[in-house]
This record gives sequence, structure tokens and C-alpha cells, in this order.
Amino acid sequence: MIKIGIDVGSTTVKLLILDENNKIMYSRYERHMSNVFEKVGELLQQLLDEKGDMEVEAVITGSGGLSLAKLFGIRFEQEVIACSEAVQTLTRRFSRFFDGGRESRRA
Repeated sequence: MIKIGIDVGSTTVKLLILDENNKIMYSRYERHMSNVFEKVGELLQQLLDEKGDMEVEAVITGSGGLSLAKLFGIRFEQEVIACSEAVQTLTRRFSRFFDGGRESRRA
């Protein structure tokens, strides 16, 4: 099954599609300028225009993702758990992983 992930952060939206082999087949990273719903809608429309209809398994994460997940009826995954699962799945050869994102550096 093709997987789509949407990460709605405090300033940006990231959209990623993985094929059945977990290979990236589409990705976008854009600032939402506090217009989260509009930007997500725009990115999904671009995806539809470029790739056409497809059946996907979708998940939303990020600080701004919960309300969007409820609105669309899509599963919400807490960001730390989503990152942990991605690391375990995609980088099994590493024994440690450091998330150098802006939020992590504040601590």
C-alpha cells in the first residue's frame, strides 16, 4: 500500500509519499504562513494533479496536525513516535539517532 505522511509544524507543512517498498515517490516542504488548511489543501491538490487518483494509507503528525486529522478523519500519530518508527524502519544499521530539529535543540 502507498503511504502518505503529512507533518504540520509551527511554520511548515511536509508531505511525503512512500511506495510499497518504502521508497520516496513524492515529497514537498513548504511554509504555511499560518494558513495550515489552505496550504495542506494546495499541496494535496498538486499531488492529485501530478500523480492522479491513488489509494493511500494516510497519517498526520506535528504540532498543528491534530485538528486537521480530526477534520479529515485521518489517523494522527504523535511526532516523537512517528520519528521513532521511521528510524527503526528505515535506518536499522544505526545504533543511535539524533534528531537535530529546532524543537530538539531548545532543550
